[in-house]
Amino acid sequence: MERYIGMDVHAGSCTLAVISEKGRKLKDFPVETNGQALVEAIRMIPGHKHLVMEEGLQNAWLYETPGTGPLGPTCQNA
Repeated sequence: MERYIGMDVHAGSCTLAVISEKGRKLKDFPVETNGQALVEAIRMIPGHKHLVMEEGLQNAWLYETPGTGPLGPTCQNA
């Protein structure tokens, strides 16, 4: 089961959108812009995860967040 996670990063909160392998939006929800909170939120999503986020200054620190590499098995900049 593949899950594609789009992440919109802002100073105070991030929004995660979870899309199925068939392209159906499963859910979207806000998460505090905090490394631990983001890692926990992403770990709660079942399946093989692909994380996509906009490239920018707000998300540069995400690559250095301890956990499962850059917050998931696959991390791409959009």
